[in-house]
Amino acid sequence: MGVERPPLVAGPAGHASDANFITDKVIPLLLNRDPRTVPLTILNLLRFVAWQNVALWPLLIAAIPVASRERGLARAALLGVALWILFLAIVLPEQGRGWGYRYLDGYEGSVALLAGYGYRELDQRIGRQADGIVLLLSSLTVIVAMPLLFISIHRFMQPHLAMERLIAAQPTPFVVIDDNLANPVDGRWADNALDHVRNSPDLTNQPLRFSSEDLTPALLAGLCRRGPVTLITRADMHRLGFVLNVPERDPKFEQLAGSAERQAPGCFRKVNAPFTETP
Repeated sequence: MGVERPPLVAGPAGHASDANFITDKVIPLLLNRDPRTVPLTILNLLRFVAWQNVALWPLLIAAIPVASRERGLARAALLGVALWILFLAIVLPEQGRGWGYRYLDGYEGSVALLAGYGYRELDQRIGRQADGIVLLLSSLTVIVAMPLLFISIHRFMQPHLAMERLIAAQPTPFVVIDDNLANPVDGRWADNALDHVRNSPDLTNQPLRFSSEDLTPALLAGLCRRGPVTLITRADMHRLGFVLNVPERDPKFEQLAGSAERQAPGCFRKVNAPFTETP
């Protein structure tokens, strides 16, 4: 008879937090200024611009005089967008990864209304030529901007796809991924391997995926006692074109693996790597 192992149990999906958002999040951000605030805000706005119809921007510029001279909806919409951008620049400029600028998603209606005011202004000033400008720039969006965005998406996703394939190809029941990428020394612009630590709610997927970030040597050794473990290191990720802006070696991850190996010798397996480069 084999030795019965205790079952792996899925933890709770989440829990309510007692943290106060203002005192624990907003105030520290206001007191501890991040020098990247302005560059990040500019980058985010450029990302927002890149994901819009090219015709939107001259229309928004044309809406500024309307908002300046009228005290109606146009001014309220412009002030709302501007104040929100200012708030984000001070408190939470970094959005992580995403298409466009997700923190402005809720204001796209205001932006569209402002574009409508801008079109009305142009129509009053140059007449039917306003239609030609909008048609030309919209055509430019379809013919040039959208293909470039598709190419950008494809290039962005290829390392993630290769990473996903690498994890799925491992024959061991467990995979531990080096996710110690939040260290400011390494930089916060890196792709986050935590995105690939996703398991089914009933834990029926194989292999099961674990992040190294919150693992201790004792926990990793306990996992080893349940079965062999494959360690996916930064060097493995680099071969896929993933997280290229961080060092290949991670002393914290190496220390974790070394300590667990001493407690459970022979546990770790080499990466089975059929995908050695980005497709």
